[in-house]
Amino acid sequence: MKRLVFLLLIALITGRHGICGVEQASLEVNGKSYFLWWPIVGTPSGFSVDQDASIAQNKKIFVQNGASISNSQIVLFAEAVLKSDLPQIYTLNHFASERFKFRKKSDPDIFGTALKWFKDGDGIPLDVTLLISTSRPEITFVIYQDECKFYVSLEVVSKSKEVSKIGTKAFLEMLKGYHVN
Repeated sequence: MKRLVFLLLIALITGRHGICGVEQASLEVNGKSYFLWWPIVGTPSGFSVDQDASIAQNKKIFVQNGASISNSQIVLFAEAVLKSDLPQIYTLNHFASERFKFRKKSDPDIFGTALKWFKDGDGIPLDVTLLISTSRPEITFVIYQDECKFYVSLEVVSKSKEVSKIGTKAFLEMLKGYHVN
């Protein structure tokens, strides 16, 4: 009986979304297995996972069907970082701030503005940052979440204004599969 209660408790905690909205992905490439933590998100129609780039960058990377990360006009990222791997980071705001500082190093002309346009798959509003550079054509939306023992980063990069509407639609589709815990 105790075992049954324990198993039911585990099922309630993890639910249909894995552990805190994060799943351990197992990929096999050239006979070698890779185990990665990825947020559970929806796959946008017209997009597929670039496995090589996903393994190299340790995040789930969606590109337009038939493209790779290097030539896709729209790229979506879903990343889960174990908090224990970042002992110097103590809060979600600190995590987001460090990510922005890193971007600023490669593009000093980037700036961000907070938005409330997006919701997860359960309709919960998400804090979104719109990143725009005055020297590059990319338009980026990024969401940072604190999920139990992970910091989660969800992002779409549209490489031009012309494709940003398609990128935004794909991002919304990806978010439908994401559930804040």
